[in-house]
Amino acid sequence: MAKILYANGWFAGAWPKEFGGQGWDLRKQLIFSQESALECAPMVIPYGINMVGPVLYTFGNQHQQAAHLPGILSSEVWWCRIFGPGSGSDLAS
Repeated sequence: MAKILYANGWFAGAWPKEFGGQGWDLRKQLIFSQESALECAPMVIPYGINMVGPVLYTFGNQHQQAAHLPGILSSEVWWCRIFGPGSGSDLAS
């Protein structure tokens, strides 16, 4: 599903245009989310597109951006979040 959204320019709607997104404001993001839910569309797995990507395009250097953002956008690379016993998702533990 992510590849279909990407092919139509909808996968990274909130991302800035210079990083391959659409630069949607919050209103457009909300409309897209609501319409997707009303049509019972599958949920996009959020880790790469909503968590890792924004950190990389905001704080990453050009090498990190070039190495990782295209794979996130095309869904060639998937990211995950690991939960450990006793610490949950707290990486500092």
